[in-house]
Amino acid sequence: MSLKKLVSGMGLSIAMVVSAHAAQLNVIASGSFHGAMDTLIPMYEKLTGNTVHIEWGPSAGKSPESLPMRIKNNEKMDLAIILDDALKSNELSQNFDLSSRTELANSKIGLAVSKGTKVPPLKNEADLKAALLSAQKVAYSQGSSGVYIRSTLFKKLNIEQEMQTKGLEVPGKKLVGEVLAEHQADVGMQQISELKHTKGITFVAPLPESLQYVSKFSSVISKKAEHPQIAAQFVQFLKSKQAASILTSSGLEPIGK
Repeated sequence: MSLKKLVSGMGLSIAMVVSAHAAQLNVIASGSFHGAMDTLIPMYEKLTGNTVHIEWGPSAGKSPESLPMRIKNNEKMDLAIILDDALKSNELSQNFDLSSRTELANSKIGLAVSKGTKVPPLKNEADLKAALLSAQKVAYSQGSSGVYIRSTLFKKLNIEQEMQTKGLEVPGKKLVGEVLAEHQADVGMQQISELKHTKGITFVAPLPESLQYVSKFSSVISKKAEHPQIAAQFVQFLKSKQAASILTSSGLEPIGK
């Protein structure tokens, strides 16, 4: 397919074609976008000649790899793809040009099991409670999904005490799915897009709607960006129709256009 046809087919401006002076775009992003970016970044780089370097991390927590800590430590970045709620914190938002804030996608929580573990039914709250209580170890992340799971979900299911010994918080940017694949836990919960991205596990289903938690992710350009125009161009690409299709396939729910 020619570059012109590819640009036209994605509903993009012809201005997004290869530039005379290619640059590297530095991005920090939630692992929720990892699966989609494996496809999207090569497409963008082919269209523009620019390269994209992404540092991944959990959306919450105090590990050095977490997005809030990367921001507080003044890590080099042109663009951040982070929890929209994080931009309500002046400590973080002061680092960004908030006029560039763009809503990208919603992300729901799902449940997965390690290979060889019996796949539990997950139609309602009782099913989820039974699956968690029957597990030897239940893994969850330090990110926004993990914060909800340990502080709210376990309480709603009235299993806080049991999860004190069964629960396993996965540190830093390590994925819950990786812990399942390594058989350090037999049941895990995290953003659906992160579980679907991980090989060697069985994705079961989203959490029941009555217990679901939705995280909204937005992009925002750093005030210290070396390439703010290229960052804006990359966001335009992420809002294209074809990019939306890839985001959806990865387990995310694109927001508008």
